[in-house]
Amino acid sequence: MAYEKKSPALIQFGTLAGASMASTGIPASAMSYLCVQNVRITRVGLYVTIVMNSSAPVVVQVIRSTVLNSVTTQTVIGTITIPATQAINNIVYKDITPANCVIGDHILLNVTTAATSSGSAFLVLEADYDPEVALNQTKMIASA
Repeated sequence: MAYEKKSPALIQFGTLAGASMASTGIPASAMSYLCVQNVRITRVGLYVTIVMNSSAPVVVQVIRSTVLNSVTTQTVIGTITIPATQAINNIVYKDITPANCVIGDHILLNVTTAATSSGSAFLVLEADYDPEVALNQTKMIASA
């Protein structure tokens, strides 16, 4: 059995606090975003809250992690390139290969190319709700 309900809006996991894009690595101000419902993420984006003051585009990875703060369980699900001097109140997004997230997964940001002096954004996601879990299908056997 499969169930699907298309999300009509962007879904945010976590708070609206903007994460600094002015240094590389996982921004401390972003913390992590907790998946509280089974979803399949189809689009990732960053809502710009402070102008990207940079001589080059800012590059940010969106990472899914099954265990918080564990590098070995991290998978990059999308990479977003924010143009230098990107204005505020805009969402820079990218359609991605669908990424399944289950309850308890974390979504993290990792800045790989930082802004020169300032810039801040918060993560937005578009996803399909996915109430199905593998345990519901334990009696299903694939045909040869």
